[in-house]
Amino acid sequence: MNTEERFETLVQEPGILRCQECQGAMQFQRRGVYVCIECGWEYLTQFGKVKKYIDEHGPSTALQISQATGVSRKKIDEYIRERRIEPTGRR
Repeated sequence: MNTEERFETLVQEPGILRCQECQGAMQFQRRGVYVCIECGWEYLTQFGKVKKYIDEHGPSTALQISQATGVSRKKIDEYIRERRIEPTGRR
């Protein structure tokens, strides 16, 4: 099980969210972002990675976002269909 899968499992059981760096408690910050209240370590879900990229770089194609974040184009297309992010009109 990779880090993303382990964290997603933990998100479903909020009583056991622990920082991978210091074992401190992880706190929900905003959509897709969790921060350790002890050391400040930030964990981004796949959505968090996409959202952060768009916030920092502005509107981009799904291909650009995928290449920069490592999130699959299929997942990015899913976020667009769910209206969690806005399409740029380009692929």
